Amino acid sequence: MLTTGHYSAKPFNFFVSPVVDPMFGFDRTFLCQSSAMEMLCKEGMDFNHLIRHGIRYLSRDEEMDVRARETDRVDGVRERITIDEGGEKFLDNVRYF
Repeated sequence: MLTTGHYSAKPFNFFVSPVVDPMFGFDRTFLCQSSAMEMLCKEGMDFNHLIRHGIRYLSRDEEMDVRARETDRVDGVRERITIDEGGEKFLDNVRYF
């Protein structure tokens, strides 16, 4: 039971996966020492869980690269999209900005 002015802290672990979603169009090299892998396996590390269920991420540099490529890919596409009157009314109602 907590009393006023005190905190209860509980540790929590999550896996960060080196796997990058194929839609980003690049691959990442994943290196580790065999002795480290052996120790982690002895301690119960599940590498299958890491790869299959880990949280995927991009570094800042990777994110900037993906965003730049996506901007180049779609540059000018929005200007070529035709929206009818009903679509305009819908967009006016749902736009945030």
